[in-house]
Amino acid sequence: VATADGTGTGTIKQGGFYRVSSTNNDHIVILPAAVPGTIVYLNSAAETSEAYELRTTSPSTISINGGSGSNAESAIATGTALVRCICIDSGKWIATQFANDGTESKVEAAA
Repeated sequence: VATADGTGTGTIKQGGFYRVSSTNNDHIVILPAAVPGTIVYLNSAAETSEAYELRTTSPSTISINGGSGSNAESAIATGTALVRCICIDSGKWIATQFANDGTESKVEAAA
């Protein structure tokens, strides 16, 4: 469950497949430590009313799709069925998203 500050259930501990739900568009999911080769799948297909924010463990030094900064995050819209995050470097995540119809697109860069 995405949380107001990303702690607790909002923090992902390691790579794998996770179900995401959110009760507020501003709630946060934090990716695990940036270890190259780590892949995280975030399944939010069942979430039909709320979006969430995606953040790294260190937003100012670890980017999502090239974007970083103090408290930088990427918005994941309602209706996104799946987000795939791949750590390609100790300071970089690449993320794509899939709509419910299977259409794939990039996740917005963290800002």
